[in-house]
Amino acid sequence: MTVGHKHTNLVRRPVEVIATEDDGQPAAGQPVLRVLHVLSVSVPHLNGYTMRSKYIVQTQKTCALSDPVVATSPFYAGNSASIQNEQFDEVDYHRIAHPTDLATGRGFDELVCSWCFRLRKILRTYAPKFRQVVRKVVVQPVKRGWRMISKLTRRALKLFVFHRRYWRVLKYVLRGSKKGDGSGHHGRLGRFLQLTAKIITAIIAAPVYLFAVIAHSTADYFSMKGWIRRLSWALEGVEEVCLSRRFRRELQRIVNEVKPDLIHAHSPYRCGKPAVEVGKASRIPVLYEVRGMWEDSGVAEGNFTVDSAKYRYWRSNETSVMLQADAVVCICEALRDEVISRGVPRERTYVAPNAVDSTAFQPPNRDAPLPDEVRQVKQWLTGTTIGYVGSIRKLEGVAETVHGAAEVMRRGRDVSLLIVGDGPGLNELKELADSLGLGDRAVFTGRVPHDLVHHYYSLIDVFVVSRPALRVTKMVTPLKPLEAMAMQKALLVSDLPALRELVCNGQTGLTYTSGDLDDFAQQCIRYVDDLAFREQIADTARQWVSEQRSWRAVLEPIRDAYASLHQAAVRNR
Repeated sequence: MTVGHKHTNLVRRPVEVIATEDDGQPAAGQPVLRVLHVLSVSVPHLNGYTMRSKYIVQTQKTCALSDPVVATSPFYAGNSASIQNEQFDEVDYHRIAHPTDLATGRGFDELVCSWCFRLRKILRTYAPKFRQVVRKVVVQPVKRGWRMISKLTRRALKLFVFHRRYWRVLKYVLRGSKKGDGSGHHGRLGRFLQLTAKIITAIIAAPVYLFAVIAHSTADYFSMKGWIRRLSWALEGVEEVCLSRRFRRELQRIVNEVKPDLIHAHSPYRCGKPAVEVGKASRIPVLYEVRGMWEDSGVAEGNFTVDSAKYRYWRSNETSVMLQADAVVCICEALRDEVISRGVPRERTYVAPNAVDSTAFQPPNRDAPLPDEVRQVKQWLTGTTIGYVGSIRKLEGVAETVHGAAEVMRRGRDVSLLIVGDGPGLNELKELADSLGLGDRAVFTGRVPHDLVHHYYSLIDVFVVSRPALRVTKMVTPLKPLEAMAMQKALLVSDLPALRELVCNGQTGLTYTSGDLDDFAQQCIRYVDDLAFREQIADTARQWVSEQRSWRAVLEPIRDAYASLHQAAVRNR
């Protein structure tokens, strides 16, 4: 889908709405600030990132915490949620489209970015097949040839340089003595020719042998695997530079039209860096919201390593944005500690944790009919259902949930496993479930429509979040546990610092030692064997979420940050 470069005018006149007190009543004399939210991607695209953004913007609008306007980044080519300007819930969404989604109005940066994007797409599509052809036609024959050469030269060296019998024969012929004592009339000439032959043989054969060994061992380097990876990274870097410049220009245009009082940039740095630059150029305070450590997430997913240049690049850019922003908001205390450790003063940091819309996620009505596809899934489930809803990634550690369910079943409990979601590791999970003997007791639905998610929650008795003990999982709190608690589900989570902020062990859920299947099984069996205890935990969790984790409550620190930054900006003018 392509659209022209012309933008729809969504700019509104300054509003006269006033802020509210804690009871929801207007607080006279406090004008609501116009806030420009800079997002990576937003609704109607659906994932955990966009859902948090949606509720923040929606709550600020309905509760008069601010007058929000949204700008989205150009980093999602082909995403329909990042192309055309739209309006949701009376909030204007300004889309900065990727150059490949523009029909007209392309400048130099847009053209370069488009070509880099297309080349990377070609590499992703055809590079694996090309590498196979090169390996079969070039690399393998070369390796066989060099292997043969190294074998022959090794034999030549062994025969003509190192073999004693050869030198004895040569001495006898050249010296004219069977004893080889040098008494013959050709003794001196023989010794000279002997040394000369040895040197010539070594000079010719040894380098050939060494070169053959090196060529054989490095032939895989010329299979273009590394070259293609490096080329893809280089193209990605050029594309990012061009997109960032486009992002900054378009963001400046939007700021000039909207005239916000404050810019609220949401991680990653690709949103934060242009926002900080535009904010400083326009003398507008910038608040940067840190939702995770994206470089550590990349390590957890296996995209790169901690000692790689890409990791250092992401980390340095994230740290730079944190330090340059006027204030930093984190989604949990563990992230706040990490931000402070990078040099951001504590007084410039705030915590606005994840929350849940308890009106959208409510305990299931057992008498309500289920949709046909959900009912078909339910008929496969027997006993107590252990489940998970979300993306299937290494970061989530769903494989541990499969192992844990198999261990609970091995200990004689009647349980089923339900995994709702899709991801690159789904097929491996299915194979793992079969190898552990779960068979029909394990149900994998794959991707499901968003409007049916709460129905699948209703099928689960014990909701499991089995995140592994990684650096990123210790710092970042997920959104899914809060949804499960709002749905009045008993929660079992791995004992990590970020998850302990959500679950009080024995009150709002149970925790187990990450990676310890015995502990997993013991805690899960407590739920399976004691229905009253399970219902008590679920009721307490629902009550805690409703009281402590509503979006209206958790956004108060953001409103305080807005007020502080606005007052400082007014004083400096």
